[in-house]
Order: sequence, then C-alpha cells, then structure tokens
Amino acid sequence: MDAVATPPASTKTSLTQRLSQHAHRRWPALAHVEVRFRAKFAHVNGQLPDGHSLPLCRLRYAESASIWGFAIYRDHLPGQPRRPPRQHPASLTISRGGDGTVTSTV
Repeated sequence: MDAVATPPASTKTSLTQRLSQHAHRRWPALAHVEVRFRAKFAHVNGQLPDGHSLPLCRLRYAESASIWGFAIYRDHLPGQPRRPPRQHPASLTISRGGDGTVTSTV
C-alpha cells in the first residue's frame, strides 16, 4: 500500500493564511475561515458572526503547496442534512487568477 502524501506544517500554515486573506477580501460577511486537516485533505468552513459554521469546500493536497484539487460543498444550511459534493465532469477546466485563486468552468 502506498503512503498518503500529507502536507507539511509549513504548507498547512500557508494555506490557512491564504484562505483567510482571500475570505477577508472577498467575503467580508464571514467572521473567519476554519481549516481542518485530515490526511491529504483540508476541510474549509466559513464561520459567520452569529456562530454558525458553513462547510465551503474540501481541498486535496497534490504534493505541492500551490496545487490542490477541490470539491465544493453545495446547498448546506445549518440544521439541514449535508449532501455529498457533486462530481465534476471530465471536461472541467481549472485556471489560476492573477491573485493566485483557482476557479473552474465546466
């Protein structure tokens, strides 16, 4: 069995800082961003000022601090059951913006 590549502490810190800075600029309604790491995944939640936590996405470490796969959590509101992320088709295009953010188009 192959070992699972997990991000080093420096990459975890860098990712958390980048996501927090991005959220501060783009989503001022969020009180802060919470990032939890488990194996090669980073689970990202947005914390609202009233204390509710919204699952935003899951990032998959690709053995580089600048390359992450992602799955967006959709349609989840506090008190409602979580639905699994939808699968993206094979024709998914990923692009990097000038500020280092990554977007996708289908």
